[in-house]
Amino acid sequence: MNYATRADMIKRFGLEALSELSDESNSGMTDDENITMALEHADAEIDSYLSARYSVPVSPVPTILRKVACDIAYYNLHDDHPTEGVEKLHKDATDWLKAVSLGKASIGIQDESTGFGIATSHEESDRVFSMSTLQGF
Repeated sequence: MNYATRADMIKRFGLEALSELSDESNSGMTDDENITMALEHADAEIDSYLSARYSVPVSPVPTILRKVACDIAYYNLHDDHPTEGVEKLHKDATDWLKAVSLGKASIGIQDESTGFGIATSHEESDRVFSMSTLQGF
């Protein structure tokens, strides 16, 4: 389950930008394998934050997660030379994910971490010690 697709990346950043980043053979085309790997790494990073509060992977994918996945994958495609703008995209994405993991932000679905109570059907306890059971002591 992917939070974003190649088509989402193209829509967000443009085909030309993705071709420049992913085309290792200089063919002028996008390298789908590199984009897929960047998206998979983004998914793993997102899941590492979300697992504190949600069952992962999250389905259906909220729009905000699609954007965050694209931003992280785009950063991943830059290898060792991200621009300041790309670094900011990544920092903003991870800062938001940290806030989500701490309960300070929401992905727009029900938080699953609040259901750790224990169910019981017995409302009152039977007295173990009473005047009759303690008689003679």
